[in-house]
Amino acid sequence: MNFAIEISNDVTALHVSAVGGADEGPDAGALRLRWTREVERPAARAGVNTPRLVCIQSRYRRLVEPILQYVAKLQEEFSNRLIAIVIP
Repeated sequence: MNFAIEISNDVTALHVSAVGGADEGPDAGALRLRWTREVERPAARAGVNTPRLVCIQSRYRRLVEPILQYVAKLQEEFSNRLIAIVIP
């Protein structure tokens, strides 16, 4: 996350989880709470733009396809911007 914040002031973290029936499972809710505590608040204290957290669900625990679909959507929406993907 630190590296992403260093190379851009517009950072989005993407969390992919298996479909559980509801729009967001309990894991995503817990992740959002932890994100607020461990990412958003420290970023605000440091005076940097707060990274966004996007949670998406994937059927059959697929990982690559939902990420590529999300990136394609971003490319369509922001066609004049360069999109970098940082994988820890």
